[in-house]
Amino acid sequence: PNYFWAKSVQYIAPSTAIAIQMSSFLYLLPMYVVFFGAKVAWTHVGAALLCLAGLACFFVDSILADESHVGGEVNAEGSLSTKGVTFSCIFAALMACYMLIFKSMTDRREYEGYMIPLAGWIGVGTLFACWPGIWLLDMAGLETAELPDQKVMIPFTLQVAFSIATNTLNFVCISYAGPGLTSLGMTLTIPAASLVDYYVHGFVPSHLDMVGAVGVLMSVVVYELG
Repeated sequence: PNYFWAKSVQYIAPSTAIAIQMSSFLYLLPMYVVFFGAKVAWTHVGAALLCLAGLACFFVDSILADESHVGGEVNAEGSLSTKGVTFSCIFAALMACYMLIFKSMTDRREYEGYMIPLAGWIGVGTLFACWPGIWLLDMAGLETAELPDQKVMIPFTLQVAFSIATNTLNFVCISYAGPGLTSLGMTLTIPAASLVDYYVHGFVPSHLDMVGAVGVLMSVVVYELG
């Protein structure tokens, strides 16, 4: 999933990509029903609709903000890039699959107490699966295989550290709260970021941003009512 996240922000604004990528719950809910035979309560459907409405507000707001910075023009590299939107949607769908698979494995008795080692093995598998792909993409002319230089080493290291922390917390949340609530909780990242921007930078969120925040917050509340 992280590959498609990195590719998406090359074509669309990060705020637009995040608004789409936080929609994992909308993919996860039907997958839960089809592959695990889960029963969907009316609260789950209501939470999905509220989540969709909230994310739509964030998406439109990010589009309008991006247009205002580029003089109202949205080109192939802009916020409406088909490639960027496609990569973001793929990321969201793969994250939903990832959450469901991880939850199904940690639900089994033989994996009880082995959540962190299991996550470690996933990392090892990713290492051996992805590294050959880097050279294949390089040979195909799609990516460049090179070590990071000194300018990007510090942010690269910070990215790795934050990834370890967020993935560990994500595993814990999936194991104890379930993939549904975890994926919905991830949508709160956007209003939380807006709140930090307000207090740290004095940035006042737009009306669409505030409506979107209420939508995703209420989606979590409605989901918990079920």
